[in-house]
Amino acid sequence: MKSTLQQLHSKAIDAVNRGFYDEAEALCHTILNRDKSYSDAWFLKAMAHAGRLDIRTAVASLIEALKLSPNNTEYLAQFAKCCTLLDENRRALLAVEHAYSLKPEKALTLDTLGVVYTKLGKYEQARSVLRRAVEKNPNDSQFHFNLASVEQFLGNEQDAEQHYLEAVRLRPNFARAHWALSELKKNAPDEGRSNHLEELLKQETLSDDDELYLCHALAREKEKAGDYKSAFSLLEQGKFRYRSKLNYSWVVDERLFNAIDQAFPAKADVRDVTQQGGEAIFVLGMPRSGTTVLERILSSHSKVESLGELQNFAMAVKKESKTKSHLVLDPTVVEQTKNFDMAGIGKRYLESLYNRNTDVPYFVDKTPLNFLQLGYIAECLPNAKIVLVRRNPMDTCLSNYRQLFAVSFSYYNYHYDLADTGHYFRLFDQLVTKWVDMYSDRIHVVEYESLVEQPDSVVRDLLNYCGLEWEPACLNFHANEAAVATASAMQVREPLYNSSVGRWKKYEAELEPIKAIFDSAGIQY
Repeated sequence: MKSTLQQLHSKAIDAVNRGFYDEAEALCHTILNRDKSYSDAWFLKAMAHAGRLDIRTAVASLIEALKLSPNNTEYLAQFAKCCTLLDENRRALLAVEHAYSLKPEKALTLDTLGVVYTKLGKYEQARSVLRRAVEKNPNDSQFHFNLASVEQFLGNEQDAEQHYLEAVRLRPNFARAHWALSELKKNAPDEGRSNHLEELLKQETLSDDDELYLCHALAREKEKAGDYKSAFSLLEQGKFRYRSKLNYSWVVDERLFNAIDQAFPAKADVRDVTQQGGEAIFVLGMPRSGTTVLERILSSHSKVESLGELQNFAMAVKKESKTKSHLVLDPTVVEQTKNFDMAGIGKRYLESLYNRNTDVPYFVDKTPLNFLQLGYIAECLPNAKIVLVRRNPMDTCLSNYRQLFAVSFSYYNYHYDLADTGHYFRLFDQLVTKWVDMYSDRIHVVEYESLVEQPDSVVRDLLNYCGLEWEPACLNFHANEAAVATASAMQVREPLYNSSVGRWKKYEAELEPIKAIFDSAGIQY
């Protein structure tokens, strides 16, 4: 008996919900062969593509759905979400604002819109929308988690803690929420939490993701209690299992670093580019080296705004390369350097900053891994300021290893293994040494330890390099109320402190593999 369109539609919904994406797509094709105007078939087809991470095809199907139903808030929310995954943020913002203007009532749609606003750096809007999602459905742990994350970015520690706690109350095994709580409360050991985390880690059915989050959470509790040996063992436990599925070695990154090194001569050529970029201040360096603190110092100045961590410059380079690689930056992209229109890249980057407050003359792009792009930044934006932050190599590597970066971002794959982290730092050190030699008059180097010890003089030198007059607010950066969406979200709301300087000595025995790498490479620590 031939199924009705409604029956096929119900089966397609069920297939998407169960993750049977091929089946869902086949059912949608059957529906559309009978009726091309069946908008929800286009939508479900898009969700099947998105489930397989084929985001561009998902967007194409969503466009067809929206042609038929332009004011469907669920379609608009998913379209905006997919656009953020493609770094097409201008389109995402238009879609999310249109969707919200239609006053959606479904909790899931509101949550999706809130997540999109968060990714776009619109944290006040995100909080408002996510609060509505929680009000509509207070029993969804993920909704509480998403709201807690935004509260944390905005510096609202108590509200963030409340919603993280509610998330784990609703879902006791919510590993990521347990980890987020450990990151939020960095200085207060909690024996009860430690015992609970230890019980959760005994589960035999833990996924590698959950074990990674729980090990990091418990490691942080052990560290707070001064049990550094146990803390390190837990980090090794969680990272070892997760790393085993990545098929990663530092040699993968070495190929990229070597390609960048070979693409730029020993001394920079003077290229025929327009003198653009005077409004830009790039803050870059190894992750966990103090880049967020520098960003906050600069953005506390009345003439500077922060745009947060952006992929815009890297995407501008990627588009210029016209390569089909799924990675934003890889040796294939770098090999096209000789064909690049440097002025065009700079112009494309500046035009992509749709979110700027043009009444403020300068902006900060604080993206640590832009140290890989530094040569392009220097040549594409000749008037841009470049601030390179450096920190003690051992403290930098330990802080990277202790941190849990976005698990879906492959450029951080080095931090799941201690030796890989050491080798990555060695590659970083070689590359930025080259950059400083090539562009010595363009780069301002800030040593994190000097900033902690002599903040007044270091900040005055920084402002002078950027062409900014002295403002006391730059030393009181912890009073800056702007949102922070990095691992340092709560730390930068405190005055400068030196407790993290020399932390590596508490783990000195465990860090022997990195010592050996540094000694061999002649890196002083």
